[in-house]
Amino acid sequence: MITIQSAMLITLGFLAASLLALLFAPLFWRRAVRLTTRRMKEAMPLTEAEIQADKDRLRAEHAVRVHRLESQAEQVQMAMARQKIDLSRRDSDINVLQGALERLQSELEEALNARRVLEQTVSDRLPRVEHRLGEARKLISSRDHEISELTQTADRQGRALSRRLDQCAAVGGDRAPRIVPDLAQARRPGRSKRSAS
Repeated sequence: MITIQSAMLITLGFLAASLLALLFAPLFWRRAVRLTTRRMKEAMPLTEAEIQADKDRLRAEHAVRVHRLESQAEQVQMAMARQKIDLSRRDSDINVLQGALERLQSELEEALNARRVLEQTVSDRLPRVEHRLGEARKLISSRDHEISELTQTADRQGRALSRRLDQCAAVGGDRAPRIVPDLAQARRPGRSKRSAS
């Protein structure tokens, strides 16, 4: 535990240190003021020429800064102008492409409509064409049958003619006038069938 005597000694030491600090503080303060004043005098120009030189230096620095800012502003304006030109070019390209797209869409729509019409026409006409094709096949079949019958008749008549000619040759020339009318009668049925067809 701290005794009263030790507390008094601590307080006495603190007070002595404070008194010494108060005695030496003005000395430190005067030195600090003197050094600060000297620095300020060294930093500030004393003659009119030095003041003018300092003003000129400040003007030059300001002019350099202004020039830099102006050149930067010009570069920014040129960049903006280039971007506006690019944007207008892109807008015109977009307009051209949109026009081409609309034209292609209309052509596609027309082609689809034409295809629908063609499909409808084909679907409408296909049964009729198939029906007519079936009739044509039947007609061709009947004609083929008639042609085969006519061919068989012609073959029979040819054989009959050759038999008659053989008979004529065997019998002799005096019966030839009677054979000719028989040949004419044999040819008539074939002609009548051809005319009927």
